[in-house]
Amino acid sequence: MPVWHRELAPRVAAGDVVVLGVIQEQHADRCRLFMQWQGIDWTILHDPINRVAAKAVPWPVGIDEHGIVRVRRADPRTFATEFLDATFEAPKDGAEQGGAEQGGAEQDGAEQGAAPNVPRDSIAAADAILLAEDSAKVDAALDSYAEAMKAAPGDASLPFRAGVAYRMRYDSDERRPGDFQAAVDAWAAALAIDPNHYIYRRRIQQYGPRLDKPYPFYDWVGEARTAIRARGETPVELAAEPIGAELAAPARGASDSAAAVPPVEGDPEGKIARDTDGLMSLETAVVRGTTSRGRVAAQIHVTLTPNAANDGHWNNEAEPLRVFLEPVEHGQLATTFAESTNAATATSEERRTVSFELQLPRRAPGPIRVRGYALFNACEGENGVCRFLRKDFELEIPLRGGR
Repeated sequence: MPVWHRELAPRVAAGDVVVLGVIQEQHADRCRLFMQWQGIDWTILHDPINRVAAKAVPWPVGIDEHGIVRVRRADPRTFATEFLDATFEAPKDGAEQGGAEQGGAEQDGAEQGAAPNVPRDSIAAADAILLAEDSAKVDAALDSYAEAMKAAPGDASLPFRAGVAYRMRYDSDERRPGDFQAAVDAWAAALAIDPNHYIYRRRIQQYGPRLDKPYPFYDWVGEARTAIRARGETPVELAAEPIGAELAAPARGASDSAAAVPPVEGDPEGKIARDTDGLMSLETAVVRGTTSRGRVAAQIHVTLTPNAANDGHWNNEAEPLRVFLEPVEHGQLATTFAESTNAATATSEERRTVSFELQLPRRAPGPIRVRGYALFNACEGENGVCRFLRKDFELEIPLRGGR
């Protein structure tokens, strides 16, 4: 996008061209932050469910003043010659104008009908809920997608949409336990149906292991905020801060993916009091790598959220959230310790996630069992008693394909 902005900004200012973008990003505010950082002032439409059925990005298209697609897969180096400075005749009356092609666009069951009994109206209503970011109505959207998936089990766009719905609810005040994992599982189902889909694969890799990452997804966020503040501006606020996996760079091997963290004393003898009052809720999510060939890895996310029903808060004047894993019997953990960062205020209520990378074995007698515990400082009420507590957890990671 910055390259296109640099090339087209003078022509936009001269009135030669109007630029309209469509972003498949799950979080629209991250796109707004990037645009603010880069000084991009185009209109960008948010399409988290991929209504345009793009199978790869970027997908630049040149549409002339007559509404006819003249250039597909545009190149910024030749765009001026083949489009901006070219002259196109108006179509004759009744002439077919055609539309933009992608070279293998998916058959979207919501639009083109992968099966004759697909409930198009209910899918359209579900899409409208997600496009409006109405997290309170996600249940209705999920019901519609589930009904459509029964009618069109081969339509990859439907589980992808469901994944977007789960993640949208997870990032809202309407979140439910298991929403993150449900989103990942839905995206994996979409990719299983259409394994060549760029957007489906990238959505999983965003939260996945470093061994499976093509590039860092959001490592630019800190740099962007610094640059924006240096200009005297206030950066766009993000509703969902990128977690560690979204900031991490790719790893070449298991040793490269190991985190360099100092040794920290945990609670190996289990002496720390447990969070029996439920000041914090804990859930886990596992994101497997998107390939079954070569190195097979998974990213384990451990998330703690203050329990509003019990008026739980983080105590930021003490040690941060720290999570410890026991060594696994099968597989190799890049690290067995991770910690979050405290907020700047004395107490806070945000969700915190730490991540671990696990290289999976080729073969094992059964699921990989991972056990661990979280140590944290929590307060009951903003001015209530603060305690140092522990929460234990265990999860299983099934192996695929008989491994």
